[in-house]
Amino acid sequence: MNGDDVPLGASPRNDGRCSFLVWAPRAGRVEVDLQSAAPRRFPLERCDRGYHYREVPALPGDLYTLSLDG
Repeated sequence: MNGDDVPLGASPRNDGRCSFLVWAPRAGRVEVDLQSAAPRRFPLERCDRGYHYREVPALPGDLYTLSLDG
């Protein structure tokens, strides 16, 4: 993953998941916090050139926040 394959931000998929791509070159840890009845936190994987990426179970309209270094 180098940031060229997926658009920045949250991108809903057709399989009940959402791709998150964040450019945060100085962050050691980036996490997505899904705000739902059962809140969930997903760490993103650090990739090339300061990007962080992960696919998580989320639907369009789900609320989330991003956490950088806690």
